[in-house]
Amino acid sequence: MNQKSKLTFGKIFERFAYGCGDFGCNIIYTAMSAFLLFYYTDYAGVSAMAVGTIMMISRVFDGISDIIMGVIVDRTHSRFGKARPWILRMCIPFAISGILMFSVMDFSLLSPLEFFVDPKNVDGRNN
Repeated sequence: MNQKSKLTFGKIFERFAYGCGDFGCNIIYTAMSAFLLFYYTDYAGVSAMAVGTIMMISRVFDGISDIIMGVIVDRTHSRFGKARPWILRMCIPFAISGILMFSVMDFSLLSPLEFFVDPKNVDGRNN
């Protein structure tokens, strides 16, 4: 029962490949975590209290949506597995939200608060 597996080149390559696959998500998440509050308050002109409230509501929504998405993934049965179809479906909306998050928009029709709903919810994996 207590067999120690040998670390081979294949296992090292597999670990490296998993790390590379998550690299893009981590870049976007780091940009959101580090620069989003600064961007919204200093460049978009939204008050810090409003941005904090939006982010708090987003965290509550994320907690609820994570549970719902967990149930959906558990009930998914496809030849590609449980999570892969959902990851593939969300890669394009995730990329678009990453671009739009730091885009300067014309707010003539919308107020900044209506536009700045926290795009981290698109990711679905707030750490």
